[in-house]
Amino acid sequence: MIMRNLFYFVISSVLFSFSGMTQGLNFAGVVHAAENKEPVPFVKVSLQSKKDTFLTQTNFNGEFEFNNLQESKYHLSVELSGYAKFDSTIRIKKNTPTISVSLKFDTSLIFTFDNLGYNKLNAKADIRSNTIKLVFPGGIAGTPRSPFDKDFEDKYNLTLVYPGCISFQFENRKEYNYEVFNYLDSVFGLEWREDIRNEIIGFEEYIESKKPGSLTITAIDLSEDMSRLSTKNDEIFVFIYDYSDTNKLAAPLVSSKLFFDKDNSIQSISVPNNSNKILFFIEEDSFRNIEQIEPIIRIYFKEIMKCKDYNQIKKYLGEDDL
Repeated sequence: MIMRNLFYFVISSVLFSFSGMTQGLNFAGVVHAAENKEPVPFVKVSLQSKKDTFLTQTNFNGEFEFNNLQESKYHLSVELSGYAKFDSTIRIKKNTPTISVSLKFDTSLIFTFDNLGYNKLNAKADIRSNTIKLVFPGGIAGTPRSPFDKDFEDKYNLTLVYPGCISFQFENRKEYNYEVFNYLDSVFGLEWREDIRNEIIGFEEYIESKKPGSLTITAIDLSEDMSRLSTKNDEIFVFIYDYSDTNKLAAPLVSSKLFFDKDNSIQSISVPNNSNKILFFIEEDSFRNIEQIEPIIRIYFKEIMKCKDYNQIKKYLGEDDL
């Protein structure tokens, strides 16, 4: 009886010791996107020591875990297509805390792969390099090509794109197309709107946003002393620009001449319904017409906006043009 109990004790001790030897260390972590702190699933995670390499991937909550590791120094690598690779050296020992990995977009890919580049930034780059595209809706079936698409591409010097069902977190196809729509407006006027297919992403919303509103201008605010209309007729140039880019003005959205006298002290004009606008009112003189004045506004608009009085502004526009 004593021998049997002793034998059981010895066997149990050996099994306990063996179990403790093989259990090893655990190492866990969570992966999230740097831009929104959301967990990123299905990320490849690897641990590499001098002797071994361990592989796993994150679950739906962005979590990963390695088990049965030996205390040692490891190279941790976290990678997912479209993101910059994360590399770090870490020493794993008992009670190593859970690590948090932040993945950042690999911006070098935006200009390398078409399917990663549909956003406002890349649209501007494509316009500068004359490699402009317009994007149709994607999906498994995609958008069928029309026999007239080639004519549209040739006429407006761009490429129509029919993407598949894969998209990436940091692309915005509507934003890309909007930037191209603005470019087409500035270069071709409104003609392209009649030729384009309505299925193009964002086109109908863009047209809706451009429907004009109304701006009412009263002559009392335009007189030289800001209180009354001058005795002679006033002819005023009105320039309205898209002010989305505060560093540069494109061609005016509105370029018009208004006539004011004692019988016509209030005028109304149509104004495009975009969110950011800047307006200039210039009195006509006998030296320069509307086509000559408008480019001066665009060249010196930043300096003009800093002016605090009449004397400062006339430096750029001339006394008779103000």
